[in-house]
Amino acid sequence: MRVIFVGVHNKAGKEPLDSSTVSGKRIDTIINKLHRVECIKTNLWEVEYFPKDKVEKVLLIEKWFVKYWENKDDIIVLLGSVVHYSFPKYILGNIIKLSHPSLQFSKLKPTDYIDSAVLLINNKLNLVKQISMI
Repeated sequence: MRVIFVGVHNKAGKEPLDSSTVSGKRIDTIINKLHRVECIKTNLWEVEYFPKDKVEKVLLIEKWFVKYWENKDDIIVLLGSVVHYSFPKYILGNIIKLSHPSLQFSKLKPTDYIDSAVLLINNKLNLVKQISMI
């Protein structure tokens, strides 16, 4: 079981949710508060621009699934409304939707965002562990 964070798209010359960005730093803080679970930082569209073409978006999402989604017990954390809206609706189960970690449009303090995210992810981790034991 892993926790997979999903942002929108890559910034030029940077890794998904790169630690040098505001979003990446907040996700790093969340990851550091999650214990004994593998975490992966990804972007739904692993290109250095926001794709506009619908076919390209679908193809890039398919690549994301081939590359990252290995296990039905993986917890997928969708970051921001663009990712919430674009992520395939047929994927059920271990999805957590968070506002975008840069908090540009949020009234939450960064510490509240981080604490809330950690609580949601830990609750989902515990639930998935309990279900898998049945």
